[in-house]
Amino acid sequence: MAHLTWALVMGFISRLALGHENPWIVRFLERLSSICRLILFDRRRTGRSNRVSAMPTLEKRMDDVRAVMDAVVAALFGYSEGGPMSILFSADYPQRISAMILHAAMGRMAWAPDNPCGRTEEALEKSWGQGQHLGLYAQSLLSNDDKAMVCSLRARGR
Repeated sequence: MAHLTWALVMGFISRLALGHENPWIVRFLERLSSICRLILFDRRRTGRSNRVSAMPTLEKRMDDVRAVMDAVVAALFGYSEGGPMSILFSADYPQRISAMILHAAMGRMAWAPDNPCGRTEEALEKSWGQGQHLGLYAQSLLSNDDKAMVCSLRARGR
């Protein structure tokens, strides 16, 4: 079997430097890299990348993927918010990918009439950094008190 190249397009809660401290992430990356050449990168606003003042558009974030893919033709593995970026990249540049893998990808995270469970940008900004989002993405890491707080926040709405 030919050795494949995959570019991992991570979700919005990602930071390569910290990921290597988490045994679950280390095992996931080790297993992936055992079957392919794995390309990892921090997107803008995450990890050690340059900070920007406002949330970049999906098209701007997809440019981060394009910058990595300028150097290689690879399969894109998009998870969480990395899914929409992978989809957009593959639609714009189908000749530059060999395959696409999506895991836990979302069509939309923001609130909209057709996505009433989404969160408004204002609500996300207001609650960011307070631990409220951990329950949405990693409930198994929460204490029982934290789980009760998450349930309470969900009951109050966005």
